[in-house]
Amino acid sequence: MIKIRLTKTGKKNSPSYRFVVANRRSKRDGESLAILGYYNPRTSPKTIEYDKEEVKKWLAKGAIPTDTVRALFEKTNLLPKAKGKAKKFNSPQGKKAKARGAKTQEKAAAPKIEETKKEEVKAEETEEATKE
Repeated sequence: MIKIRLTKTGKKNSPSYRFVVANRRSKRDGESLAILGYYNPRTSPKTIEYDKEEVKKWLAKGAIPTDTVRALFEKTNLLPKAKGKAKKFNSPQGKKAKARGAKTQEKAAAPKIEETKKEEVKAEETEEATKE
């Protein structure tokens, strides 16, 4: 999987970053396929520069921006802003963890369902008792 992410450059205590296209498994400052631009958070205002055509080309090829890169692209109006709650595109959970989460949600909902069934049964019993 190919990601568009930031790689750190600059001296100690004065970081700047490059927008790079890299394999998901490569290190943060490891091998990259292409350099798209740079981001300097220490200037006022923060400097964000990149080649829009290159970014669009890589997005069309299926490269996925990290959450931070997506936010920076949204600030510069390259990507549409997410409506409502911010979406996490890079979920740290794997398939098994997600499945476990669904099971725990079902278990949490099960007692509520049982309680409502018990209440319905009690209501029916009281109705029958009042009819007699």
